[in-house]
Amino acid sequence: MKKIIVKIATAVIVLGLVGGIIYWKSLPEEDVFIETVYTEEYQNDVADELESKKISKRL
Repeated sequence: MKKIIVKIATAVIVLGLVGGIIYWKSLPEEDVFIETVYTEEYQNDVADELESKKISKRL
């Protein structure tokens, strides 16, 4: 019984690490600062990108 618990705990830790690495790799490479996010230009760029993604999903 103890071996099963150890195996499950190990699997959970490994999956957590792999998931964390995948998430970390999916983050944008550029640093985005709060000062940047709250500019009108940045917000317009993000809105345009979102709209493009919505349109491409409809096709």
